[in-house]
Amino acid sequence: MPFLLFSFLLIIFISFSLQNKEFSPFIFWLSFLFSGITSLSRYLLRETGGGFKGILILPIERESIYTGKVFSLTFFLFISGILLYFLFTIFLNFPFSLKIFLNFLTILFLTSFSFSSLGIILSFLSFHTKAKEFFLPLLIIPLFIPPFISATSLTQKIILNEKLLSPHFFILLFFSIFYFFLNELLFEEVLIE
Repeated sequence: MPFLLFSFLLIIFISFSLQNKEFSPFIFWLSFLFSGITSLSRYLLRETGGGFKGILILPIERESIYTGKVFSLTFFLFISGILLYFLFTIFLNFPFSLKIFLNFLTILFLTSFSFSSLGIILSFLSFHTKAKEFFLPLLIIPLFIPPFISATSLTQKIILNEKLLSPHFFILLFFSIFYFFLNELLFEEVLIE
């Protein structure tokens, strides 16, 4: 819920102050990033009271825990991103057609998946630190720059009715796959610490 509230307030503020709408893809993904970090810091909050140890006792593979958490956060971010897209369509005059919307869903899924893959492992890394609200954004923002730039560029391209398959699409696809498989391999080591 903080994800949508923060995004809604940002959209309202930007729609009244920004006259040039060419920055709207950047604003969309920036609000997605900051709101995602807000929801990610609360995502593991319910496991602080011993729930985390209970998950580790379960007789399942550690990679299954990581995969389940990534896909559940991806689903949440994907649904929230769709709602955010409709808010942007209403307040910032994003163009809306079926082709643009389907291309946007592709970009949104890949970006949500790469953010979730990166965010879950970094949340577990910063889980036992005292300043996890400080360390999580400090860790995730620099590592999320390539998918962020690619998603912003691709959103601008689909608004201008250009082709989706560009180098930025393959960069986004690469980082989504790379973050997922690398972090799935590292998840066991992160849990040991």
